Amino acid sequence: MTPPDLAFTFDGRPLAARPGASVASALLANGIRTWRHTRTLGEGRGLLCGIGSCFDCLVDVRTDTGTERAVRACVTSLQGGDAVSTSESMGASRTEVRAAVHAGMPAGVLRADVLVVGGGPAGLAAAEGAIEGGVSVVLVDNAARLGGQLMRQPSSDSGGSCPPLSPWLAARHPRLAAAAELAGAPGLAGAPGLTIATGAGIWQLRAGKHCVVAWLEDGLMVEATAVVLAPGATELVAPFPGWELPGVVTAGAAQSLLKAHGQLIGRRVLVSGSGPFLFPVAAGLADAGAKVVAVVEALPARGLAPMVAALARHRDKATEAATYAVALVRRGVPVRTGLMVARCEAGPDGAVSRAVVVPTGEAGGEGRRDAGRALVSDRARVYDVDAVCTSFGFVPRLELARQLGVAEEVRPGQTFAGIRCDEGQATSLAGVFAAGEVTGIAGGEVAALGGAVAGAAAAAYCLGRDPRGGEGDPRGAPAGRRVLRARRFAERVGLVYRTAVPLGVIGDGTVVCRCEDVRAGTVRAALDAGAASSREVRNATRCGMGYCQGRTCGPVVQLLLAEALRTTPAAVGDLQKRPVATPVRLELVARGAGPPA
Repeated sequence: MTPPDLAFTFDGRPLAARPGASVASALLANGIRTWRHTRTLGEGRGLLCGIGSCFDCLVDVRTDTGTERAVRACVTSLQGGDAVSTSESMGASRTEVRAAVHAGMPAGVLRADVLVVGGGPAGLAAAEGAIEGGVSVVLVDNAARLGGQLMRQPSSDSGGSCPPLSPWLAARHPRLAAAAELAGAPGLAGAPGLTIATGAGIWQLRAGKHCVVAWLEDGLMVEATAVVLAPGATELVAPFPGWELPGVVTAGAAQSLLKAHGQLIGRRVLVSGSGPFLFPVAAGLADAGAKVVAVVEALPARGLAPMVAALARHRDKATEAATYAVALVRRGVPVRTGLMVARCEAGPDGAVSRAVVVPTGEAGGEGRRDAGRALVSDRARVYDVDAVCTSFGFVPRLELARQLGVAEEVRPGQTFAGIRCDEGQATSLAGVFAAGEVTGIAGGEVAALGGAVAGAAAAAYCLGRDPRGGEGDPRGAPAGRRVLRARRFAERVGLVYRTAVPLGVIGDGTVVCRCEDVRAGTVRAALDAGAASSREVRNATRCGMGYCQGRTCGPVVQLLLAEALRTTPAAVGDLQKRPVATPVRLELVARGAGPPA
């Protein structure tokens, strides 16, 4: 039996959505692609990252209990009767704020031996490893359901209720799946020795002499003896003219929307950028019924030869790649290499309607002031689309690690810094462990293996044992060899793709900071005036001072600055140092101001 749709309004217009929908998926399902305007120029914005990182998709939501301004539509569940409106968070205006984002999560203190941050492959494996080690665990994730991007779970089934974790995920993590409350709404769920808090991220993480303390967005506080950091990564998007248009999203956003809500980002979709992630996204969209007009890879075919060689040494990876290739061929999706999106153009509704693609070489690679030659190329190809999915890889999420002050490093094959760990996933700070993409982009296999090691090591630390384990430790040599093999593959992949970000197409008129409408010409003027670090560029231009606090534009600023100074992105610094990791009410900041014990 099909459940009744949820009734809601947008800017006073009556609409309906499927049960379990997020605000963003509900708006998109009703053909609405724009629901916010920027502070300075009033330009339209909609969905971009799909994981609550970029803050492009802000809306206001009024319920029976009040109005909440600047809600992230992509991670906020829609409730029947909600009055959603274009966000008015542009300055001073009276706002009634709900006492708690999730009414099912009362303010209070949770205590455990190990705090695990993140519910993806690394965090889930860490939680299981710690529980197996005989200690109690609190797992925190800002998504409504566990699984992360790689193992994202549907928000509802055909009956409108929230389904249990998928059988294969439950088989891998039985203790987590045993908490029946996980099938419910965002909030607290529990089982013996395990507490799970979903739908609320950590805005501050601090280490004391005897514990680590985390403050959550909903007012909850967690105290633990040890912590495993597994927050994952954010997607890297290289700007081009028109990338700020509604309908231009990250590849990960399109995948999340499809996996969690069964919602297509569009009917005619172009998948573009660089990296192996483009292919599962394109295959998933095509299998779900979208017309994927093309997959556009910035690297030329000859530049991908090392990737083919790497796949030849890893049969499982080659099999996975072949699966995606077969799916694309079956659906008639063309794959074109050596091309890139030069610009996107808006339709009558202000959202993307056309994408202009040119050979990558015609865009140059020197960050020219005038990228006009790439934009008027006689070899340009125009695609009529209603969505463009773009991705150039991933960047480790370091804001919580920065709050703790752990050491970082740039691993071989990586462009951006990650947390430095030893063989037991221990960081430079006692009692702090890390796993997954936050230690360097290496994929789900490395994340899960590292998470298991980190969880076991954190448990051993809490019990006063050697965190590295003994000779009989089942996570020992075999797991170590698997991690090493998987990391070597990730290094080869990283070396292939890290040169593919096309900075040359970023002309002076291209928007770099989506929140503050800062354009590349303003950034280059700051460089000409002597700015020599990402923070100096931010201070001079406001690039990175908007809602997302540099999560989207920060890596691009690093790349532009590193190119101009002929150095590495790590050498020019970044914008990931945030005392408040995510926007919260001042009331919670004041409550969490005291030092941990």
